[in-house]
Amino acid sequence: MGMPLPPGDLPVPVAIGLEREGDVLLKPFCPPYYKDMEEAVLAFVAYKFAPGMGTFRDGGVATGWKDAATVQAGIPNYPDRTIAATIAYCDYVHRCFGRFPGSTAPFCTVLAYQAHHVDTDFYDRFYRPEALTQSHRQHPDH
Repeated sequence: MGMPLPPGDLPVPVAIGLEREGDVLLKPFCPPYYKDMEEAVLAFVAYKFAPGMGTFRDGGVATGWKDAATVQAGIPNYPDRTIAATIAYCDYVHRCFGRFPGSTAPFCTVLAYQAHHVDTDFYDRFYRPEALTQSHRQHPDH
């Protein structure tokens, strides 16, 4: 027989953002950094798709693709109905749990390791030269 659990949810403190001396260092897309989840979702969409500065519309500043403008042009904007559904869902979660996401912290560190042999011809064709290190290029399988 196991130990009985107390009724109700146990509060678990969760860091929301990170600030130092008044400077915001990590700002998740959720309150209190945005007035509500609608504003947070719209800010996220702008972060991805704002012309000239979104990660998918910055002209390829933050990518290793050779022809970044063409790659970015092929990434479609989110449809309005998708954005509306996302806002509704995120608002629902925030109302139900008093935070977003509802059951985890907004930031998570995952450490992973992946080892494989890269196809240098593929990288040479589609990526900038600095996308591969000399270790990749000098691997015995090449």
